[in-house]
Amino acid sequence: MNLVTEFKFMVRHVRGGFISLPSMLSLASFVCKRRMKEIGVRKVVGATQHEILVMLPVFFLKLSVAGFIIAMPPGLWIGHQWLSGFAYGIQIKPWMFFATAGSVLVLTSGAIGGFVVRASKTNPATILKRE
Repeated sequence: MNLVTEFKFMVRHVRGGFISLPSMLSLASFVCKRRMKEIGVRKVVGATQHEILVMLPVFFLKLSVAGFIIAMPPGLWIGHQWLSGFAYGIQIKPWMFFATAGSVLVLTSGAIGGFVVRASKTNPATILKRE
Protein backbone atom coordinates (compact mmCIF):
# COMPACT_ATOMS: atom_id res chain seq x y z
CA MET A 1 0.00 0.00 0.00
CA ASN A 2 1.37 3.36 -0.91
CA LEU A 3 1.44 6.57 1.06
CA VAL A 4 -1.06 8.35 -1.20
CA THR A 5 -3.76 5.76 -0.45
CA GLU A 6 -3.14 6.04 3.29
CA PHE A 7 -3.32 9.82 3.05
CA LYS A 8 -6.65 9.65 1.20
CA PHE A 9 -8.02 7.36 3.90
CA MET A 10 -6.91 9.75 6.62
CA VAL A 11 -8.46 12.72 4.78
CA ARG A 12 -11.79 10.90 4.79
CA HIS A 13 -11.55 10.48 8.55
CA VAL A 14 -10.69 14.14 9.06
CA ARG A 15 -13.65 15.07 6.88
CA GLY A 16 -15.81 13.04 9.26
CA GLY A 17 -14.43 15.17 12.08
CA PHE A 18 -15.51 18.31 10.23
CA ILE A 19 -18.97 16.82 9.72
CA SER A 20 -19.30 16.37 13.48
CA LEU A 21 -18.19 19.95 14.15
CA PRO A 22 -21.67 21.60 13.97
CA SER A 23 -23.04 19.19 16.54
CA MET A 24 -20.05 19.89 18.79
CA LEU A 25 -20.69 23.63 18.45
CA SER A 26 -24.33 23.25 19.39
CA LEU A 27 -23.42 21.04 22.36
CA ALA A 28 -20.82 23.57 23.49
CA SER A 29 -23.33 26.40 23.25
CA PHE A 30 -25.94 24.40 25.17
CA VAL A 31 -23.54 23.36 27.96
CA CYS A 32 -22.13 26.88 28.35
CA LYS A 33 -25.61 28.37 28.64
CA ARG A 34 -26.67 25.74 31.18
CA ARG A 35 -23.54 26.25 33.28
CA MET A 36 -23.56 30.05 33.25
CA LYS A 37 -24.97 30.20 36.78
CA GLU A 38 -22.25 27.85 38.01
CA ILE A 39 -19.61 29.98 36.28
CA GLY A 40 -21.08 33.14 37.87
CA VAL A 41 -21.06 31.60 41.35
CA ARG A 42 -17.50 30.36 40.88
CA LYS A 43 -16.38 33.85 39.82
CA VAL A 44 -18.10 35.43 42.83
CA VAL A 45 -16.45 32.92 45.15
CA GLY A 46 -13.06 33.79 43.69
CA ALA A 47 -12.27 31.53 40.75
CA THR A 48 -9.82 32.97 38.29
CA GLN A 49 -10.50 33.21 34.58
CA HIS A 50 -7.88 30.53 33.99
CA GLU A 51 -9.75 28.05 36.23
CA ILE A 52 -12.95 28.67 34.31
CA LEU A 53 -11.15 28.37 30.98
CA VAL A 54 -9.86 24.95 32.03
CA MET A 55 -13.12 23.68 33.56
CA LEU A 56 -15.28 23.44 30.43
CA PRO A 57 -12.79 22.19 27.80
CA VAL A 58 -11.80 19.28 30.05
CA PHE A 59 -15.43 18.11 29.96
CA PHE A 60 -15.50 18.13 26.16
CA LEU A 61 -12.08 16.54 25.79
CA LYS A 62 -13.17 13.71 28.10
CA LEU A 63 -16.23 13.16 25.90
CA SER A 64 -14.10 13.10 22.75
CA VAL A 65 -11.54 10.68 24.19
CA ALA A 66 -14.29 8.38 25.49
CA GLY A 67 -15.93 8.37 22.07
CA PHE A 68 -12.62 7.53 20.43
CA ILE A 69 -11.93 4.68 22.85
CA ILE A 70 -15.41 3.25 22.25
CA ALA A 71 -15.33 3.66 18.45
CA MET A 72 -11.79 2.59 17.56
CA PRO A 73 -11.94 -1.21 18.09
CA PRO A 74 -15.20 -1.75 16.17
CA GLY A 75 -14.02 0.70 13.52
CA LEU A 76 -10.80 -1.24 13.01
CA TRP A 77 -12.60 -4.57 12.88
CA ILE A 78 -15.45 -3.49 10.59
CA GLY A 79 -13.08 -1.59 8.31
CA HIS A 80 -10.76 -4.55 8.05
CA GLN A 81 -13.65 -6.94 7.30
CA TRP A 82 -15.08 -4.64 4.66
CA LEU A 83 -11.80 -3.86 2.93
CA SER A 84 -10.64 -7.50 2.87
CA GLY A 85 -13.29 -8.27 0.23
CA PHE A 86 -11.70 -6.00 -2.37
CA ALA A 87 -9.02 -7.19 -4.77
CA TYR A 88 -6.87 -4.10 -4.21
CA GLY A 89 -7.74 -3.55 -0.56
CA ILE A 90 -5.69 -1.46 1.81
CA GLN A 91 -4.74 -2.24 5.37
CA ILE A 92 -6.20 -0.03 8.06
CA LYS A 93 -3.50 0.98 10.50
CA PRO A 94 -4.06 2.30 14.02
CA TRP A 95 -2.07 5.47 13.32
CA MET A 96 -4.87 6.54 10.97
CA PHE A 97 -7.33 6.47 13.84
CA PHE A 98 -4.93 8.29 16.17
CA ALA A 99 -4.35 11.00 13.56
CA THR A 100 -8.09 11.38 13.22
CA ALA A 101 -8.53 11.52 17.00
CA GLY A 102 -5.85 14.20 17.22
CA SER A 103 -7.53 16.30 14.56
CA VAL A 104 -10.91 15.89 16.28
CA LEU A 105 -9.40 17.01 19.60
CA VAL A 106 -7.92 20.09 17.92
CA LEU A 107 -11.24 20.86 16.22
CA THR A 108 -13.11 20.37 19.48
CA SER A 109 -10.78 22.70 21.36
CA GLY A 110 -11.14 25.34 18.67
CA ALA A 111 -14.89 24.97 18.46
CA ILE A 112 -15.57 25.43 22.16
CA GLY A 113 -12.88 28.04 22.70
CA GLY A 114 -15.06 30.99 21.77
CA PHE A 115 -17.93 29.91 23.97
CA VAL A 116 -15.66 29.31 26.94
CA VAL A 117 -13.85 32.63 26.62
CA ARG A 118 -17.14 34.49 26.32
CA ALA A 119 -18.56 32.68 29.35
CA SER A 120 -15.47 33.36 31.45
CA LYS A 121 -15.48 37.09 30.63
CA THR A 122 -19.15 37.63 31.43
CA ASN A 123 -19.90 39.75 34.48
CA PRO A 124 -21.15 37.45 37.28
CA ALA A 125 -23.64 40.08 38.46
CA THR A 126 -25.54 39.98 35.16
CA ILE A 127 -25.53 36.19 35.15
CA LEU A 128 -26.86 35.84 38.69
CA LYS A 129 -29.36 38.69 38.23
CA ARG A 130 -31.03 36.81 35.36
CA GLU A 131 -31.27 33.59 37.34
